[in-house]
Amino acid sequence: MAMTNPERFIEKNYGNAEFIRQQLGFEWEDLKGKRILDIGASDGIFEKVAKNNGVEVIALDYDPYNVQLREKLGIRGVPIPSWSRDIEYIQGRANALPFQDESFDFVISHAAPPTILVDSKEEIASIIKEVERILKKGGEFRFGSLGIVSYAFDDRELFTEGEEARFGVEERTRRILDKSLELLQSIDPSITAHENQDGESYYSLIK
Repeated sequence: MAMTNPERFIEKNYGNAEFIRQQLGFEWEDLKGKRILDIGASDGIFEKVAKNNGVEVIALDYDPYNVQLREKLGIRGVPIPSWSRDIEYIQGRANALPFQDESFDFVISHAAPPTILVDSKEEIASIIKEVERILKKGGEFRFGSLGIVSYAFDDRELFTEGEEARFGVEERTRRILDKSLELLQSIDPSITAHENQDGESYYSLIK
């Protein structure tokens, strides 16, 4: 039987959802029975693949041009994809989450705030505190991968002038990861760094 267009889209993008899962170091089974939020959900394919694996995830993104939000915001000419109609998709900012205190068991953020798309340490701190607010006791925030964007740090905080000139990619990456963990633990000492199966770092905060 031929696949429908939505089925083709999901099959084509299935690897993106699996990539996120692997980068953040969990299995679908780990999420079953939990209330889960995905910050920076983009096109929502992670939520759809999660649903196909028996896991319900609420998607959150602020971008008003995200295809998932166009219909809800009244932007004409771009219909919401039929495959995504059964996903709960909410517009909101990571530093002002539109949810009650202690309402989620598990929150994820991949290639999204608080490690990228942030302008300052203060913004990173406000996002982490906001996620802590909505986590239930014993709940977890899993985020990353890689480190915090370099422009969130002050000039010369990452490298001296000499290091800037001589450091290669590996040395620069290691320094950014070290400084990222240092910053995150200054916000909440319970934050820990872990390596996924590709040897890349992600972070975990357990409330």
